Amino acid sequence: MKLSIVDRIPSRSSTTRFRLTVLALVLSGTVALSETKQKPKPSATPKPTLTPNPTGTPGSAATPKPAPTPETQIDAKTEAELLLAEDRFIVAIRNGDAKALGELLHDHFADSFGRYASVATTKRGLLDRVGGGQVPAYPVIKDRHLSVSVDLFTVEGLAHAERQEPGDEPWDDWFRVRRLWTKTEGRWVITAQMITPLDKDAKEKEKD
Repeated sequence: MKLSIVDRIPSRSSTTRFRLTVLALVLSGTVALSETKQKPKPSATPKPTLTPNPTGTPGSAATPKPAPTPETQIDAKTEAELLLAEDRFIVAIRNGDAKALGELLHDHFADSFGRYASVATTKRGLLDRVGGGQVPAYPVIKDRHLSVSVDLFTVEGLAHAERQEPGDEPWDDWFRVRRLWTKTEGRWVITAQMITPLDKDAKEKEKD
């Protein structure tokens, strides 16, 4: 049976509509795929960068403090020179030699001695008293220790009081001696002397 022209038109119209529908689906899928490819991926969250706090506010690292200069042992040559200066100092006091003693004392010398260790004496005061035999000598004869910190040299140990004239200090008592020396223009000068009597417990220990 042959179809008329009228019968063929709906068929072509349906075919056309089907093709248009398929084309629309293909185009929409292509657009969606294209948008998916072009959409940028979210970037990773950057980590915060820690910066130093120069103001020293709470929470920042504390600034380290410089350590104090430790006391150290001195070399043999310096030790020999220092002990010779010690001997000259003791001999000058024993002999009441103000001139020799004056050459060994620093201009800002300070001295505290005997049971009156809390009373300081200046260079002038010591020189005025040494001529009259009123200044005891304290040679270190036990537990001597020498050390240096920067340019200050220390001689310390135990001593008995030696003096030309009778004094308040018992001859058999132990005293703790500490003398500070420095080298100025090639010569040794003493800057301070501290003499303190041992307490009762320390005295008993020294007698044993």
